[in-house]
Amino acid sequence: MRIDPSDLDAEKAYRLITGVVVPRPTAWVTALSDGGTVNLAPFSAFNFVSPMLAISVGRKAGVYKDTAHNILNNEKTVVHIADLSLTTAVHATRGSARYLP
Repeated sequence: MRIDPSDLDAEKAYRLITGVVVPRPTAWVTALSDGGTVNLAPFSAFNFVSPMLAISVGRKAGVYKDTAHNILNNEKTVVHIADLSLTTAVHATRGSARYLP
């Protein structure tokens, strides 16, 4: 199979990468909203970039997702690396962000 990267838009490139790297580790990223609410979002697009950790926060229809908006506005975030005991809980949060009281 040959893939020409110039033929891929951002969505197709993302789908290709996430389909090739299996299984992907998932981390929870929490960020504080402007109103002081903690936003919890699962991320499978993260990696260690020694000595830091990098996450990739996409956009929906050209608009920042809540996590990116919160990080840019408040510059506070925590990346929680889930271990095997949290697998079920992490998968339960996939698909949409959660707000914690």
